[in-house]
Amino acid sequence: MRSPPLWLHAVRGKQNDDKKAQTDQQAEAIGLDGNRFRLLIGLGFLVIVLFSPDGIVGLWERWRRRGEAGQLQPGGDRHG
Repeated sequence: MRSPPLWLHAVRGKQNDDKKAQTDQQAEAIGLDGNRFRLLIGLGFLVIVLFSPDGIVGLWERWRRRGEAGQLQPGGDRHG
């Protein structure tokens, strides 16, 4: 299979650079530059590890059990 012409790589590279610059500007506009983003990701990880040793899956299952408990009818049968 033949590779695309060299000029096409240059055009695609320029388009990717423009998209990256636009994404960086949007991130800065909402206050999520690289360092702050990494900080928030790290804090989120610590919260999950400290408050839910089972991780995200454990939180998900706990949330699902609460939802299922709320759907039970007083007679004990589930409808649906």
